[in-house]
Amino acid sequence: MVTVILELISINAVNIIDGLDGLAAGVVAIAGTALFLYCYRLWYGYGVEAAAPATVLSAITVGLCAGFLVHNSHPARIFMGDAGSMLLGLLLAGACVSFLGQVDPDALANQLGGERSAVYATTPVYLAFLLPAVIIALPLADLVVAVVRRVLRGQSPFAADREHFHHRLLRIGYTHPRAVLVMYFWSALTSFGVLAHSVRRESGTTLLIAGITTAALIPLLVPYVTARRLRWRQR
Repeated sequence: MVTVILELISINAVNIIDGLDGLAAGVVAIAGTALFLYCYRLWYGYGVEAAAPATVLSAITVGLCAGFLVHNSHPARIFMGDAGSMLLGLLLAGACVSFLGQVDPDALANQLGGERSAVYATTPVYLAFLLPAVIIALPLADLVVAVVRRVLRGQSPFAADREHFHHRLLRIGYTHPRAVLVMYFWSALTSFGVLAHSVRRESGTTLLIAGITTAALIPLLVPYVTARRLRWRQR
């Protein structure tokens, strides 16, 4: 049941951000790259053979997105449609769940000579339960906000509107390519931030991620402030 729910959430989350040229493919490529690096480290760094299929599947997903972006970047010549975006969400979730639950902590404790060593060694393994939500944090947040917004309006959760994150970026003054780049940046920040924390769990890593996030908010708000100032002058 949990696997089915995860697959459905991932499919709909990727589908709902497919509103600008190159957005869905780029976000999935970033998330897939983070997942590939994470699974590759589990496979070779910790000897978790169950991560091998996820490593291969995430690499295939990144390759699909990279090849498609050549023709889907703004101005797009071809479009993926619902079938393409749902396929990307399915591949991404499939890579995540392919190795979850296949790690035996007791066997690893016996191999490493103690439960304490096993807990420390398997920290990146347990992080895999959080990783599926993190690597699609941006489309997942957009999905949750969209469902809540439509339900509060008395509409169907599947009703189409132009209130998604990328639509709001366009309204506050971002051009199409810049809006896509902003979405890329936030997707990379969440995905690779957790990946960096799984590799180095010192407080300095957390502070660095927080600093990058704070610095990124300043240019993000510039078009919004400029648009508000222009409307104030017009009044």
